[in-house]
Amino acid sequence: YNSRFFVCRRPGRREGVRRTPRLGMERITSRTNETVKAVVRLRERAERARRRLFFCEGVHLAEEFLRHGRPVERVFATDAALESHGALLAGFGDRVTLVTPEVYGKLSEEKAPQGILLVAPWPENVSGRKPSAKRRSILLDGVRDPGNVGTVIRTAAALGIGRVVLSRDCADVLACKTVRASMGAVLCTDILLADDLAAEVRAVAAAGGAVFAAMLSEGAADLSAGGLPADFSVVIGNEGQGVRPDVAAACTGCLRIPQTDRAESLNAAVAAAIFMWEMRKADEPVP
Repeated sequence: YNSRFFVCRRPGRREGVRRTPRLGMERITSRTNETVKAVVRLRERAERARRRLFFCEGVHLAEEFLRHGRPVERVFATDAALESHGALLAGFGDRVTLVTPEVYGKLSEEKAPQGILLVAPWPENVSGRKPSAKRRSILLDGVRDPGNVGTVIRTAAALGIGRVVLSRDCADVLACKTVRASMGAVLCTDILLADDLAAEVRAVAAAGGAVFAAMLSEGAADLSAGGLPADFSVVIGNEGQGVRPDVAAACTGCLRIPQTDRAESLNAAVAAAIFMWEMRKADEPVP
């Protein structure tokens, strides 16, 4: 069996693998099965990058894979999930492998798993290629929390922002927590992984675009003052340190969200959502 993912040994049977009479599906019963070990190793960022695979869990994400027509390497499901979501799993055809609850517990990172886990190839929309510099973007500079990164990607997809650019030290866009927070938006959003975020900012400026650093400095312009270009991008900085000096220096200017003194700052994903709403307003009239 020639696959980038599965470890199959012939002749002889694989450890803990047998055929189940139910729909002819393969069933894994051993937590020490080589395929199970291969999935567990995908928890590591370097392993995901090396094998160009990632995994995610849940009914909604399975639905999103089918809705967007994205390929999967394998779908692991418990008997309970098959009973509850048989029609959904049927959409993946012979890619479904049944596992015991004990095996699924070994695979899963969820506290309340739904019994469906997908292993998939690296999405084509996530890359290090350099797309058009004129596209409106939200740029993340060292945002480390996977929940924040996933939420920003989800919001960008909802508001029609052209692309999301991430510095290489952001949380991994294909980590299970990031994919879950994005609610599947990582499958349909143009995502650029930038080796040099300041260079990306300069490229946008050189193409005639405007990029603003989200900062609380005194010299930052008030977002509510208006007068922004019709097509602009925003850099959101690290949760603790903000936008790095070299990235801020490459920007057209700085913007701040007006707020009271009752809070020191906004959560990175919340701030990004406010900026993206303003970016959308500049593009489309709000009913």
